[in-house]
Amino acid sequence: MKDYLKKLCEDYNEKYSELIEQMNREKATCRWGYGVMSAFSIDPYASELLGYKSGRMLKNSSSPGVNKQCYYMDEQNRIIEEITYASHRKKDDEWIVYRDFYIYHENNVIGLFYGSTFENSKAAGLNKIIFMNFKRELAKNKYTFMYDGEYSETDYIYSNDKLIKISQRVWSSFYFERNYIIESNDPLIINESLENGGNVRIYPT
Repeated sequence: MKDYLKKLCEDYNEKYSELIEQMNREKATCRWGYGVMSAFSIDPYASELLGYKSGRMLKNSSSPGVNKQCYYMDEQNRIIEEITYASHRKKDDEWIVYRDFYIYHENNVIGLFYGSTFENSKAAGLNKIIFMNFKRELAKNKYTFMYDGEYSETDYIYSNDKLIKISQRVWSSFYFERNYIIESNDPLIINESLENGGNVRIYPT
């Protein structure tokens, strides 16, 4: 899978403008979100595993602003593009944005996460690619390849369709593993299991 994602990363690194054009053809509706972290993620608890609360979807239409996201959806109501507004340059009267694209297949989703650039720019480097496997609409596995070569695999473990554990293996400059236990879903409580048998609270902090 690592070699496959590395090849995809190389292919899509130069396809930023093509993806924008593709999503312009496919998008049907738009929603807005707000928060330091995104209000949407294809992988469960992406923000919470970093110790942050995920953003929220806004009920009404909005306009660009710091920590706002614009989500474009296709005719099947799937989010296919996310634009995150990072900062505004008054001199150029233009926003610095991050764009993420999502490509859907029958049992998997590919997420393409590009670096910052001007909103109207047609070029940006690919920072990260995610390959998500699903079974009966439940996330099962995540494979991630970063621009610097870091690679990780994540498994989602369920009990009666309820997510109870997230196991992660990371190959970076060194190898390490992380195991997260979903102690409670309401309210959400996530702990990380330690090698000494103990645990540490990850969310909420």
